[in-house]
Amino acid sequence: MHHEKRKFRRLPTRGFMDCTVEFSLDEHRFKDIPVLSISAGGAYLAVDAQQPLFEKGSRLCGIRFNVPELNTMFLDGLIIHKMSLGEIGGCGVEFAGTTDLDRLAIDTFVATKLAEFGLD
Repeated sequence: MHHEKRKFRRLPTRGFMDCTVEFSLDEHRFKDIPVLSISAGGAYLAVDAQQPLFEKGSRLCGIRFNVPELNTMFLDGLIIHKMSLGEIGGCGVEFAGTTDLDRLAIDTFVATKLAEFGLD
């Protein structure tokens, strides 16, 4: 079975740490949305993917993480895929227009937490 090599290291947050985001989509502001995984390239968010707002290609604005290491950044992202599977349904968001500095900060955070949780 072929596994696509990911561009960035990915941190699975579910069960390891409390990580949430807030963001705007259209005229709505969403808060305390659980993050299931994060990488410098994007995140997987636990949202009700059946809600019409969460369409592939929709743009999330002002994405802000609750963790102290990342909460000074405001990122934008595009929904690149969505899945409805009961409680683990959600959508994959690819960060858009992220600076090299932000990517480096996220990747460093991911690497630090992977080591801390013994997942590296």
